[in-house]
Amino acid sequence: VDFGPTENITGCFEVQRHFEPKGPLVNSEMYTGWLDHWGEKHQVVATSIVTKALDTILGLGANVNLYMLIGGTDFGYWNGANTPYAAQPTSYDYDAPLSEAGDLTDKYFAIRDVIRKYKKVPYGPIPPSVPKFAYGPVPLKKLHILSEMLDVLCPSGPVTSVYPL
Repeated sequence: VDFGPTENITGCFEVQRHFEPKGPLVNSEMYTGWLDHWGEKHQVVATSIVTKALDTILGLGANVNLYMLIGGTDFGYWNGANTPYAAQPTSYDYDAPLSEAGDLTDKYFAIRDVIRKYKKVPYGPIPPSVPKFAYGPVPLKKLHILSEMLDVLCPSGPVTSVYPL
């Protein structure tokens, strides 16, 4: 199952138990944040909500995958959209514990503290956040329109298949 930090955790795992009576409890995507849409306010999930849910999951002896643990960036047209049409920006920040730039956030340290209640966390220095710079304007030059480059990008022509790619 996968669910966010505001869901009924016990109820979600009961559904899993219905279909998998003996296997390990697993939340395959526990959302630490959420995606943004163009023109809307940046989505943020409070650290206290995420850590409370994580504490409950680990307290049940369940396994969890934090989605997203680290933000990122989609390039080109790979960022996608939802239906009804709501385009997503190329940022894959998701209010993640490690930011899109790889910076450690307060949410990261709070999650680590919860995990420490249940498992030993490796000891050692944590890399510092990388310095950021303002590079100023970057001039761009239009070279081509994507639709005019299809024969160059795929010289063999369109790919057709009876199965989705």
